[in-house]
Amino acid sequence: MMKFAVPIAIGLTWVMPGLELALAADPGAKPVRFEFAETHMGSEFKIMRIWFKLYPCVATVQGVIYTLTKLIDQHRFSADDVEEIRVGISETSLSHGGAIYEPHDTASAQFSLPFSLAIRLLKNDNDLTFYMDPKLWTDPKVLALARKVKSYADPNAKKDQNYNTTMEVKLTNGETYKAFEPYPPGSPLNMVSRDVLRAKFRKMARAVLTEKRIDQLIESVDRLENYSDVAELIPLIVK
Repeated sequence: MMKFAVPIAIGLTWVMPGLELALAADPGAKPVRFEFAETHMGSEFKIMRIWFKLYPCVATVQGVIYTLTKLIDQHRFSADDVEEIRVGISETSLSHGGAIYEPHDTASAQFSLPFSLAIRLLKNDNDLTFYMDPKLWTDPKVLALARKVKSYADPNAKKDQNYNTTMEVKLTNGETYKAFEPYPPGSPLNMVSRDVLRAKFRKMARAVLTEKRIDQLIESVDRLENYSDVAELIPLIVK
């Protein structure tokens, strides 16, 4: 048990089960170093790097949807105007769904970058119901528009900008619009307001809860520190 002396000494008793499993699985592994655990302990908290996704799809598509939305708002073009959309993203984002052009279920639709941009243009929204609609997965208009999306790996999309987006939209009239978004909204370096988060919650919750119940939930969560048992919130989320 001497191998756990360091983490125990600095109060990390919770690491023992995980390390026991890891070391047992690989007895020949290099010695574990715990210096990283002591660095910034008590001053840096990983929970402060939590993400809030604004759209009901994979994290790697969040910034892409937001970038297209900004271009649409600025230049007022529609699906019929688009000739091609080029999207520069990280290799990770590209592998997560950049090549999924024909989703076959809700999960693949949520991972598909082309599908997400297509429904944003055609439906003016990325509501969860669109990702769950089997008819849209094979809709000729959606698929044709998705095929106009060309994704590529951006060598600059690394480290803290691993989720950045470089976009170029070419229209049928010859005009071209470009945009760059370094950090998706809702990410730690581009956090959104409470009002934006509440609006997202209301939109998602309306499918199962009344407005009165939604108001009660928001009010209760805002006073969460006053509850002795979080189970008291359960009745509010039961339809």
